[in-house]
Amino acid sequence: LGGGLRGALLDARARLMLMGLLHQHRDISARAARKALDLTDGNLASHVAKLEDAGWLSSRRALSPSGFELRYSITPAGATAFLEHVAHLRQLIDRWESQHGNTSAGGP
Repeated sequence: LGGGLRGALLDARARLMLMGLLHQHRDISARAARKALDLTDGNLASHVAKLEDAGWLSSRRALSPSGFELRYSITPAGATAFLEHVAHLRQLIDRWESQHGNTSAGGP
């Protein structure tokens, strides 16, 4: 959908949703992300690793009332990539609706 690296990374639904969570909250615990996205630990870790490799997400251990927890933060580059991807998706939707009519009202 998107171009190059951005498209390849954010075409995966789980990564797009994770970046959306991070864009909204800026910083979340791994536990909260796993619960919100309904992912296993391994699946979340796999998606996080790809986003970290791209420089879009950072992770750290932080002290919480119940002990140390893993936390994720969106980076400035990640926020930019996410917003560019959302803009691209909006353009695709607008183009589709202009060619096929607005079908969001519940039917073809």
